[in-house]
Amino acid sequence: MGRSPDRSRSNSKERRKRSRSRSLSPDPRVREYKDLFKILRDDPYSFDTWTRALSIVEEIDEIKYGREAYETFLKRYPFCYGYWRKFADFERRHRNYDRTLLVYEKAVAEIPLSVDLWISYVDYLKALASNKPDAVRKLRQ
Repeated sequence: MGRSPDRSRSNSKERRKRSRSRSLSPDPRVREYKDLFKILRDDPYSFDTWTRALSIVEEIDEIKYGREAYETFLKRYPFCYGYWRKFADFERRHRNYDRTLLVYEKAVAEIPLSVDLWISYVDYLKALASNKPDAVRKLRQ
């Protein structure tokens, strides 16, 4: 006993509708992030709200939201060296190696005396330069 062609077509149409409706409904974490960002427009100095928004961005793991959050946060709090490192790690995780370098360059320009940032930056440069000719010379520059 097989299914009638009409019935199987209607079932597949229903499945496609359901999957489309799921993909159109935004991730609740995205909604939460957007709500927090609205709060931050009114109160940009709420550090707790910033930390919640940034942790949600790490969960969402989308470039659009990550860049928006980290760039806005670091303009307001440029001396939070740990968040510079998180931003660089975020870009690196998304294989944006040139942007990772830019993040580190901005970070050490903002906080030139942060040993932790310099160590992280040099470690990243070492990873990039490994197995390349003149790696030691390039690192010293």
